[in-house]
Amino acid sequence: VSVDIIGPINSLESFRSNDPSMGYYFMLFLDQFSNYAWIYQLETKSQAPDFLDKFLEDIQTYTVSLGSLVRQFRLDGAKEFDSALWNGILRINGIGGSEITPARTPQLNAHAERYFGTIARDARALLAQAGLPDSYADSAFLHSVYIRNRLVSDSSAGVTPYQHILCRRPNLSHIRAWGSDAWVVDTHAHLFKLDARASYGILIGYGDSGHMINAPAGALTRYTNAAVIKLHPSGKVVLNRHVRIDESSVINRIATRPR
Repeated sequence: VSVDIIGPINSLESFRSNDPSMGYYFMLFLDQFSNYAWIYQLETKSQAPDFLDKFLEDIQTYTVSLGSLVRQFRLDGAKEFDSALWNGILRINGIGGSEITPARTPQLNAHAERYFGTIARDARALLAQAGLPDSYADSAFLHSVYIRNRLVSDSSAGVTPYQHILCRRPNLSHIRAWGSDAWVVDTHAHLFKLDARASYGILIGYGDSGHMINAPAGALTRYTNAAVIKLHPSGKVVLNRHVRIDESSVINRIATRPR
């Protein structure tokens, strides 16, 4: 499994406020055989051991289809990959150490480096197409990985990474244009007669076989088979299965954009 960290990814707001702490990182675990990727968002690089633990926990779901656990990691010599905590987690999980590439030789971890370059291009394209600000970049990165795990490539012999890992074809029937307008049904029990029954938001990803919407501030609510929606104007992110999505809104934004 190739491992790498990209970042800090800074938004325009962080540059304007001169606050580098507003940036964030992504940590990638890329299976070299199947090209299936797991990606996690970090606030600091020092969180790397925590997300190594989370990755090793997450792949327990796939051990039956993989036939074996992770045997070795390939990564660069960054200090976050060479701590006592990191090495202790490897030892506890019976992983035979790491293959560490020399300094300034990204080509030796090219699998992960190229993958990060690819999803960064995807994220820029998604933001440009949807006409959304770079504050949505984190969701664009995660969406790119979600889609690429379900696509065939020139080197995959017609088999998706998802199929390699889970031994079944992915269901793509729930996929909609990223950044589309969405309306989420309000499921609160106590609504007045004239209260709106739906909230407006933006489609930013998918939950378990469903969608994700960017909504007004609060905790992430989890449902089965749901969309992740970011609601406006509060910015709350909700995961809900009761969603209407208008894909034509992305096309309309492109058509009305000044040239």
